[in-house]
Amino acid sequence: MKRTITRLATVSGAAALSLSLAACGGGGDSADTAEGTTEAATTTEAATTEAATTTEDATTEAATTEAATTDAATTDAAPVSASEADLEPAKQRVVDFYKSAGGGDLDTACGMVYDSSTGTGMSSGTMLDACKQGLEPQMETLKAAGDVITPDLLEAEVGADGVININAGGTTVPVRKGADGQLYIDFLAATGG
Repeated sequence: MKRTITRLATVSGAAALSLSLAACGGGGDSADTAEGTTEAATTTEAATTEAATTTEDATTEAATTEAATTDAATTDAAPVSASEADLEPAKQRVVDFYKSAGGGDLDTACGMVYDSSTGTGMSSGTMLDACKQGLEPQMETLKAAGDVITPDLLEAEVGADGVININAGGTTVPVRKGADGQLYIDFLAATGG
């Protein structure tokens, strides 16, 4: 569990940084941005596998093998499929995340991040703390992005899996509809794994 939390902190910080750079005009063509995105994707994939394994370990040994190959969200709270009507609100959710995080309100920002164990946003406990720790080192970049990002800078589409993919300058951030009907940024699903 501790490894999952540490990876979440790393992934949320890396994903926030890569989208921030893309929103601020960096990204796409830069070798550094591509390298950072690849590192975030690798870390995210490992975190998703770790989260799935950790969740299933508590129930049965047989489930561990299957859980390692499935999305952590499907092994915990069942997600709700998003629709075309959710595209504009999802773009606004990403903007709100950057404005909150960039303004230093990490509790609110991390509350907009999907917690697969509850099917809603992070509201307390170690996952919330890990999210905040992942964002803290990125505060300057998050503030810069929060100052310029607007919904019209983002593209959105609903994937076949019912997850909304928000794109900015070649960086994709998944937004998932939670069990409560609200939209949440799903940093752990950033690689689709």
